[in-house]
Amino acid sequence: MAELVDRLEELVRCALAKGADQAEAFGQGFEDREVWLESNRIKTAKSHPGEGIGLRVIKNKRLGFASDNNLDEANFDELCTKALALASANLTDKFQIIPEPRKLSALKGLYDPKLAELPLKEVIAMAKRLLKAAKDYDRRVTVDSGGVFVNTGEKAIFNSNGLAASEQESSIIAMIMGMARDKNEVSSFDFQFDGSLRLTGIEIESLAKRFAQNVIRSLGAKPVRSFTGTVLFSPHAVAETLLGPILSSINANNVQKGMSKLAGKTGKRIASTKLTIQDDGLLAGGLSSSAFDREGQPHRKLSIIKDGKLATYLYNSYTANREGRTSTGHAAGNYSSLPGISTTNLILKPGDATKAELIREIKEGILVTRFSGNTNPVSGDFSGTVKGGFYIKNGKLANPVTNTMIAGNVFDAITTISGISKKLTKVYSYLLPYIAIERVSVTSG
Repeated sequence: MAELVDRLEELVRCALAKGADQAEAFGQGFEDREVWLESNRIKTAKSHPGEGIGLRVIKNKRLGFASDNNLDEANFDELCTKALALASANLTDKFQIIPEPRKLSALKGLYDPKLAELPLKEVIAMAKRLLKAAKDYDRRVTVDSGGVFVNTGEKAIFNSNGLAASEQESSIIAMIMGMARDKNEVSSFDFQFDGSLRLTGIEIESLAKRFAQNVIRSLGAKPVRSFTGTVLFSPHAVAETLLGPILSSINANNVQKGMSKLAGKTGKRIASTKLTIQDDGLLAGGLSSSAFDREGQPHRKLSIIKDGKLATYLYNSYTANREGRTSTGHAAGNYSSLPGISTTNLILKPGDATKAELIREIKEGILVTRFSGNTNPVSGDFSGTVKGGFYIKNGKLANPVTNTMIAGNVFDAITTISGISKKLTKVYSYLLPYIAIERVSVTSG
């Protein structure tokens, strides 16, 4: 990593020598091993290394950015020239900033040497186990897609204000998606995910079993009557339906552009008091954990919504500078892009009920395992088809449903939360519960 930081420092010196007022270089080196499943078989398997570097410059308050997928110093002169040329052609923006260094927390457990040493043949073997466990559960299970993916590498950043940081990273992810077929009947699709920073943290057979159970139990689906009632969103359905508009609206860039329903609402109640959302970039074992963000600013644990009240928006250095604030450490992106804004490890605070207890409280409603439809990130309006859902009648799962749609508005929905499960499920870099929402429109097709 010291070598990578040295190269970034050399690139920054090049930019300053050519006339930049400020400069920042971000570099990455990585190796991916990917095994893809498709139509009940191994589709592709490959291992490929990669690297890249991105240069951001500011000259006369004008921004320029250029990137290259090669860390060779022989390319630095051309990269600096290109970034400065783009800056000279850009508009003046007094809020452009290269951030100052801030104290970073030491973060352990981000890198597993066993993952770095894992040969492609072992990743293939894991993908075969995933496929076999799903197919062995029931002959009617069909795996449409999925796979096992290993990434190891390093990243570093250096800027003209003296900021220097570097980190090694590793992760392993497994995914599986498909359906069940029984003669002429096809179940709803189901998708399952697992991921870890360590080789021992992933459970292939458990993942396959959850997937197989879900698609088998969704056979025999029936339409239900149309009604307005309670919808119990699974963790996957929460991610697919509710999170998008919330995350879009807490992005400071969208707030500043007038594209957020939550603009001007910090400190105000925007949801049920049951809802608390945190983002924790330092979470032990979190898939998006890191000591620093895309700009080298420290990650931390941050309350976004607390007991139903909006606590903060998410800022990178540019959006923070526009408001005279300090970055919240949410600059996102890689070497090929300018810093954007994104969450890290998003956590919805658990409630005090089990899934079964939430179901028992519902007189009439729908359990939504997955959602397939449209959610408007600005307005919050959503409508789409229930996938892998169940009709709930008098506190019990009655039957799987088909030809059933739900519709509503996310910002209205989070004010009518009636229950949250105490168990959280990992969905990508989110930790999410089951959430019961009242007064949702359910329509039979």
